Amino acid sequence: MSKELKKIFYYIFSSIILILFITSFKVISEIDSAPNLKQVYSSEIYNEQYAARYIEFSIQYNKQRAIRSIELEDQYTFSSLKKLSNNSQLNNELTNLLAPIFLVFDFRKNAIIFSKNSNHRWPLASLTKLMTALIALENLPKDKIIKINEKGEEFKVLDLIKATIIYSSNEATLALSNSFSEKEFILLMNKKAEEIGMKNTIFEEPTGLSMFNQSTGKDVIKLVKYILRVQPLIFEIAQLPQTTIIEQKSGTKIDIYNTHPFVGQLNFMGGKTGLIRISNGNLLSIFENNKNLVLIVVLGAEDRYEETKKIMDIYIQQSKLD
Repeated sequence: MSKELKKIFYYIFSSIILILFITSFKVISEIDSAPNLKQVYSSEIYNEQYAARYIEFSIQYNKQRAIRSIELEDQYTFSSLKKLSNNSQLNNELTNLLAPIFLVFDFRKNAIIFSKNSNHRWPLASLTKLMTALIALENLPKDKIIKINEKGEEFKVLDLIKATIIYSSNEATLALSNSFSEKEFILLMNKKAEEIGMKNTIFEEPTGLSMFNQSTGKDVIKLVKYILRVQPLIFEIAQLPQTTIIEQKSGTKIDIYNTHPFVGQLNFMGGKTGLIRISNGNLLSIFENNKNLVLIVVLGAEDRYEETKKIMDIYIQQSKLD
């Protein structure tokens, strides 16, 4: 090889190394300089500039990971593996479930009884509204009146929360979030998720229409436990078959009906539906069983009602083995 060619190869190689170094340094610098929640809420004072940067960085940082997480490899976990594995009928029923993600959480045992892919992130759809209602309850007076649309209709915060949880109204949800700046409300959602320990959860908007509102089955458990402990009113509302809300300017009474398929059953203690095209059917349900609460979360199901029903039947059968 001639000296000229060697020089050319040397310059090309050196240029590539220099470009890689500069790029890596830039990425590291961006990560190091990314705002965090302590900066946003320094001394509990909301910082709009840091908030905007935090939300933009968090969402962009999580989008690629969020997309990749939808590709699943089935992973089952059991708290009573020996007992379950000895029962071929229960084993077959469990492995024949079609939902890509599900779990059963026993509150008395404070444990997941069995699950599938409970660490995988999935679009929450309208399960998001549980966090929206939580933020609204913790930051707004229940009797505050909020205008919800261009017609000038006005409702109390508590009635908007009822419409958000029972009827899954996007209009009511947006009205609650718009009582703050949109970015501030989303920030509060992500801040609360961090406080609760939902490490694999991100919220991009308050309704659940975005596929980038994502969480895992295990993170959803943390949210439900927090709500039951701190704001149980949310699930008290969620178990109502129907309720009436009042438009404040006209005094018009509006009946709204619960969209949850198990509402009206005696052992149903509340829950939430969720459905967008990419998520398929999501369903969160809390049941009473032998004076104990049982949480069933189903994500991505073609038939979320049937899957939840089958899972509850398997849980009841297994509980008889204990």
